[in-house]
Amino acid sequence: MPACGAIFAAMKRAIVIGATSGIGRSLAERLASAGYTVGLVGRRENLLDEIAAGNPAAFRRAAADLTRTAEAVAALERLAAELGGMDLCIVCAGTGELNPALAYALEPAIRTNVAGWTASVDWACGFFERRGAGHLVCVTSVGGLRGSGAAPAYSASKAYQINYAEGLRQRFARLRIPVR
Repeated sequence: MPACGAIFAAMKRAIVIGATSGIGRSLAERLASAGYTVGLVGRRENLLDEIAAGNPAAFRRAAADLTRTAEAVAALERLAAELGGMDLCIVCAGTGELNPALAYALEPAIRTNVAGWTASVDWACGFFERRGAGHLVCVTSVGGLRGSGAAPAYSASKAYQINYAEGLRQRFARLRIPVR
């Protein structure tokens, strides 16, 4: 098996889902500075434009709200085609709200961190499975290790992501498809 440095040196096309702020934005900018062509995905189009303006040759972008799963997957398909493929997909989109009243309407974590996240991760896995290889990075939270009285849906959604990603790792190991 090649060293990690050799694996990542060969990759040149990445999609970062949740690229408009925080960890996603930092990773996208670092990948671009390392020579990647990076597809930026996020719901805040003005921030996608701002990031892309910093290095127009390195970035492509697609505005997508993960809670609209069919539209988000279509945007990912278009972006991957525009990039000419994808070697690396980083999924770090997520949200969480304090919800002491347990008002279901205040639980965007369920729609974003479970439904939208799953649609995105499944799309990436399908892409890599058809290709026969790929690298998937799921950025989640230690909040998934224990429940939170202040934000129970957030903690539960992050536990879901941790377990789902582990299941995918096992699936691809069984299929002998090198998705890392």
